[in-house]
Amino acid sequence: MEDMLKDFTLGEQLLLVGNQGVGKNKIVDRFLHVLNRPREYIQLHRDTTVQTLTLQPTVQDGVIIYEDSPLVRAVKQGHVLVVDEADKAPTHVTCILKTLIESGEMHLADGRRIVSATSGLQASPQVIVAHPDFRMIVLANRPGFPFLGNDFFGAMGDIFSCHAIDNPDKDSEMSMLRQYGPDVPEPILEKLVLSFGELREMADQGLIAYPYSTREVVNMVRHLQKYPNEGLTSVIKNVFDFDSYNSELREVLITTMQKHGIPLSASADSIKLAKEFPLPDLELVGHWKIQGQGQRKVTSLMALPVETSRLGVKGPVSLRVESLSFERTESRAKSFSEQEAFWNVPVHETNIISDLTVSLAAFRSPGHNKNDIIHVGTANPVGLYSMNPRTQTASFLDMYDVFPMVTGSYRPHVRIQALGAPLDDTVILHEEVTNTILSVNFETGEVNRLLCPSLQQTQPEKRKFTSPTQTKTSPYRMCKSTLPDEFGTVVFYKQNEDFLEVLGLLEGVVNTVPLPLHVQHVHQVAAQQWMCVESGTNKKFLVTRSALEDYQLQSMDEDPVSQVLKVSSMPMNEAVLSAAMRKPTSGPNRMLVTSDSYATVALGFPDTDAATLYRSPRAPTEDSLLPSVLKGNKPGTPSASPSIVYLPQCGQVVRAMPNWKAPEDVVPKDQRANISGFLEVTDLPNQKLRYIAVPG
Repeated sequence: MEDMLKDFTLGEQLLLVGNQGVGKNKIVDRFLHVLNRPREYIQLHRDTTVQTLTLQPTVQDGVIIYEDSPLVRAVKQGHVLVVDEADKAPTHVTCILKTLIESGEMHLADGRRIVSATSGLQASPQVIVAHPDFRMIVLANRPGFPFLGNDFFGAMGDIFSCHAIDNPDKDSEMSMLRQYGPDVPEPILEKLVLSFGELREMADQGLIAYPYSTREVVNMVRHLQKYPNEGLTSVIKNVFDFDSYNSELREVLITTMQKHGIPLSASADSIKLAKEFPLPDLELVGHWKIQGQGQRKVTSLMALPVETSRLGVKGPVSLRVESLSFERTESRAKSFSEQEAFWNVPVHETNIISDLTVSLAAFRSPGHNKNDIIHVGTANPVGLYSMNPRTQTASFLDMYDVFPMVTGSYRPHVRIQALGAPLDDTVILHEEVTNTILSVNFETGEVNRLLCPSLQQTQPEKRKFTSPTQTKTSPYRMCKSTLPDEFGTVVFYKQNEDFLEVLGLLEGVVNTVPLPLHVQHVHQVAAQQWMCVESGTNKKFLVTRSALEDYQLQSMDEDPVSQVLKVSSMPMNEAVLSAAMRKPTSGPNRMLVTSDSYATVALGFPDTDAATLYRSPRAPTEDSLLPSVLKGNKPGTPSASPSIVYLPQCGQVVRAMPNWKAPEDVVPKDQRANISGFLEVTDLPNQKLRYIAVPG
């Protein structure tokens, strides 16, 4: 409207050209409302003649009389004449408007004549002097199919100031629809905007004939606002019923709607939820006793010495943030299953997805995008994809030039960790082969290398030919965390060595913490608290940080000794915990995953000095199925992929497993060929076990 105002102020006549239903009338109404200008409205059609353009028949007291048309009234009174559907009238009729605009004169059918305000003639019964404020705004559809109008722009566009009106962008359309349907759920509005936006793109490409406009979406939203109990599918059918007779177009519409989560043509046979199995009941398995102050043992409660050094930063190096198109495909429209949506990551043929992490919306800084950001780390070459699951785009950082080019058997192993506020735009990337630690700003593309004396970089082997044996890596590991803290903490450790390296990114320091044990694994159990597992014995110790340089060590007596694969860092809430225990239960707790259980609940851990362990037993995992770091591999072998995830809000444990390891009766044998693996979901509160198929 700003451009329209400029031309209107200069005395130009306006022509708005756009597809049907894009909002040309709404724009003009708002434009004239803001200017406080009265208007006259006339709509043309294929039967419009020169006489009906200037005279308007009306009935008064049973007698037909002819009055001035809106055009003549606008000329007399200085109003703005809005001519709608100008492309529908014959060209010889609309050319009358061209004469009026160019010369300011026009002959009427009853013998009167319109003359320009600058003609010098006096107004009389036969002479109508145009008001100096008279303006004309003409609305027309684009020429050609499917509107089948004349080429109004080609015939008369030279005398108008022309403005092309397109459908609004996604954010503008969403804002408008919220006003039409304030009670319609936001996901429904988003599905409608995305699906109809894709249909319009297909119309622009010539794949379909009719360009479905914003008008159809507005009508559906208004219908849903008034009748909220009516399903979205039935409302959409009101728009597409006529097109359903064209089988080819119908297939296109169904595919597009299903892609964006609208179950058009869905049936009861489309429900394909995973089969449920009963989960073994929880049973008491043992106790943990945490040694505290006053218990006279060598490792009861020990204040650990700390060596503090400055964290070196090399950089930054600015990389180009490449914007990629990520099409989100809704999965539940075609067949209703646990899979909600999927994206295809455009990786190279030789590239491998190595790790992923999430910047949670709850841990983002004020003013940042309040959506989760999914980060995908790749290897060969090393790169980082960052995507908002609610949008259709993602950013990509290609770090091909950051890592040294080594020929032969060099195969990088990447682990990534997203940080919380105020570093929520940063991802820590650890490449284990060379022990390279990078701080990556996924929004600006700035990459810094983090350096400290105790975390030395290693050189990969340089061989001309790839070795069939496994690539050797450094023994350094990163303890991944999902909890933000005030220091920007990232913990590293060296397998079979006796220290922790705690990086404080906000303070710019590194704490080297010696330990009276050789560490095999480190699990975060709370903010500033970690459980260290001793190599060879599986004995557990708690390391607690109470200040920047204040660390304490507590030993844990365990009976019997268990092999812990995963420890949650957040407790279950009281409702979830009570459902899992089958009785009202409250207090500190953690969820564990061990080699001989689907899930284990540690009541009282880590806040009390005694914890009781209840497990849902499973058959012992075969050695060949365990991750490499749990099979006694020597330090220097790649770390296991993160295959176990804990969901604290619902108390579920999800672990990835290969196709052949799942029970035989999960899916029919003839369907296994199309499945790449399964997600084993342990639903402890509901005592259910599910195996969700991952499509191949």
